[in-house]
Amino acid sequence: MEVKRPVSEGSSTPEKEIKVMTEKVNDLNEVTQEPTFLEKLGFIQREENTTDALRWVWYERIFNSSESQLRFIIQVEFEMYISDNPDVSYNDNVTYSCNRVYQGD
Repeated sequence: MEVKRPVSEGSSTPEKEIKVMTEKVNDLNEVTQEPTFLEKLGFIQREENTTDALRWVWYERIFNSSESQLRFIIQVEFEMYISDNPDVSYNDNVTYSCNRVYQGD
């Protein structure tokens, strides 16, 4: 699976981007209930390739700085469960559980 990287915005530094992201994500409960919110912050979603109802989903963002040759990767890992209730929408059938946040390689 190909992972697309966000395009760096000119003079933006990882520190500035982290500060902006922190200001936007002030309620972790909102993110863990609907992690697609992370896509609005530039995270890329990767999902385990399976047909199982329970699967892993990762949101990843890479922060690069050409000035200091710094590369910082943040990954947020979720378990996603898809129930099979035909009376509700797909979004109402999906439940996320945040497992961990870590620095990737």
